[in-house]
Amino acid sequence: MKKYDVALSFAGEDRVHAKELAKLLKSGGYRVFYDDYEKPRLWGKNLYDELSSLYQDQARYCVMFLSEHYARNWWPNHERESAQARVFIEKNREYILPIRLDDTKIPGLLMTVGYLDLRSMNIQQVYHVLKQKLAGAKTQDKNRDKPQSREDFIAIAREHANIGGWYDESMLEEIGRAIYNSWQGEEIIENYDEAWKTLGNL
Repeated sequence: MKKYDVALSFAGEDRVHAKELAKLLKSGGYRVFYDDYEKPRLWGKNLYDELSSLYQDQARYCVMFLSEHYARNWWPNHERESAQARVFIEKNREYILPIRLDDTKIPGLLMTVGYLDLRSMNIQQVYHVLKQKLAGAKTQDKNRDKPQSREDFIAIAREHANIGGWYDESMLEEIGRAIYNSWQGEEIIENYDEAWKTLGNL
């Protein structure tokens, strides 16, 4: 599982837009990389290596705020190159999500790539579209066979019970614990006791 749902890449001159989107993502419960949120962790680190790894490997999506400032500043271009290395590897999956602030050409990003435009929409609208993108990504992820909800968790337990011919409560408890322990930490269920109570009623 990636460390971040979204990594934001932007020039300092465009920080106001990135900050607003970061706040919306954070309040929505998403894991967002926004540099101001990471100051204690980044302090003293080799930022060239750290950001290269982050933008290439650690996020589900990279949202780029493209502008004349983005094109001419060194750090955004380093972030872009790292993100583009990921795109090169995952040829059939979109990773970079461009947001245009103007029509500046950005190296390596074709003008035909789908983008959102802050000249015709606001950050709230961008956030709404991004939420839909993040929700859709769950079913496209390479681990999409993993259970995503309590209902999925219960369905798997029932399937195993049917295969084995059991509906014995103690056996279902063992199955339930095994499934839960397998995916623990993946936010599959919010309350194990509630899930087990449901399993016990199968």
